[in-house]
Amino acid sequence: MAWALDYAKVRQQFGKPIGANQSIAFMLAQGHVDVEASRLYTYHAAQRWDSGAAIKDIILDVSSAKLFVTQAVYRVTQNALHIGGGWGITEELPVMRMALDALVAPVTVGSYEIQLRVIANQLGLPCDCKAELMKTPHRYLRPVAGLFRMCDTHADKKKPKKTPSTRTEAT
Repeated sequence: MAWALDYAKVRQQFGKPIGANQSIAFMLAQGHVDVEASRLYTYHAAQRWDSGAAIKDIILDVSSAKLFVTQAVYRVTQNALHIGGGWGITEELPVMRMALDALVAPVTVGSYEIQLRVIANQLGLPCDCKAELMKTPHRYLRPVAGLFRMCDTHADKKKPKKTPSTRTEAT
């Protein structure tokens, strides 16, 4: 996101920065919202996890965060590639690596469909995943640490002070 924003400010096209074009400006504005919302959603889920709440009580928060963040990561990186044009897809810039990471994010933290099934179940809607979910709820929570890395790995702002987890359950 930071690279795309900087690039949009300095890359000139038709005598003006490309960031002056509404479509590019809106992509960057949406990217900012996605990054900040992902960070807040992830920290909220982490706070619930660290609070020691029962896993069954935090599944909705964690699955919702995982779904939103993986979708946001994909949107932000695809827009950064679009803004960078041909230069954005070269290996000399980190944007291409981030975009490739975003493509596999749903695989590493659970597919969109699995997260939606878990969320629907937690909302009390009929869902065929209930039996599996209740047998091994920790399975759906384990990859949450990957979300924290996705939000913070490429963060260009100060991060909140991290506190060690007080959680004693196996993750």
